Amino acid sequence: MKDILNMKFSEDNLPDFGSIEFDRWGENLHLAGVDVDKLNDVLTREVCIGTYNADRFCFQSGDIAIVDDTQRYFVYNSYLDTWTEWNT
Repeated sequence: MKDILNMKFSEDNLPDFGSIEFDRWGENLHLAGVDVDKLNDVLTREVCIGTYNADRFCFQSGDIAIVDDTQRYFVYNSYLDTWTEWNT
């Protein structure tokens, strides 16, 4: 088992999260603009648990992903299981 973003995945079935990682406090996600699509294509409860058999999905409504090179922000909604851009 491999631990990625506080979820455990089988070594033979690992998702590609690209540059997505937690900040040093383990609170917010940070990623590069080229990986924005991975938020909704890979980093959802449905995909992590349903496709990659993660032991759990650790994100909850209100969690934030910061796209460092474009200064965009996304917020997770657990009811919809989507990341939505937060226009500040």
